[in-house]
Amino acid sequence: MRRAESIYLLTGRDETFADLPGAILKKVGVSFGGREYCHPFSRLSFAAQLDIITQDLLRNYWHSRALLIARSYGAYLLLHALSHLSEFPGDVLLFAPILGMALAANGHYGVIPPRTRSLSACAIQGKFPACRSLQLHLGEVDDGCSYGRAEQFIARMPFARLVKVFGCGHHFPQEYYERTLYPLLH
Repeated sequence: MRRAESIYLLTGRDETFADLPGAILKKVGVSFGGREYCHPFSRLSFAAQLDIITQDLLRNYWHSRALLIARSYGAYLLLHALSHLSEFPGDVLLFAPILGMALAANGHYGVIPPRTRSLSACAIQGKFPACRSLQLHLGEVDDGCSYGRAEQFIARMPFARLVKVFGCGHHFPQEYYERTLYPLLH
């Protein structure tokens, strides 16, 4: 990944730009665009959300110096939007991505996102459009996505890299975001 000139951020469910990793971008003072996955955006249909994200990307972020950042469910939306487009010329950075249905071992957390089969099939069949680089940062004990699922998801993507974040679940400490993002922002 190289230093970004323009940044697009998609947050996780009920998160805003004030939450991590958006808080890091604000702290550093970089300009960025994107979508917060909260009302009113979260109330739109899945198809409408994907249409808006796609238009955002094509209009302002479809170039080689763009960095797309997404966390949790925002990563799921971003991957779906990208899966219907041509090769993305920039970099994609995903934190604790949701890649399909998941249920925590203790039963306290579960997610059943729409169209999981189509996204998985796209990846597993090697039909996911390339990008310059795709990094998935996944907590060692993430209830939202297992490491095995993430390995299977990127197995046919030579441009993708999976990073295991030891000692973390679905949320990472601020220091981890800082270590990961700072080199891409300065």
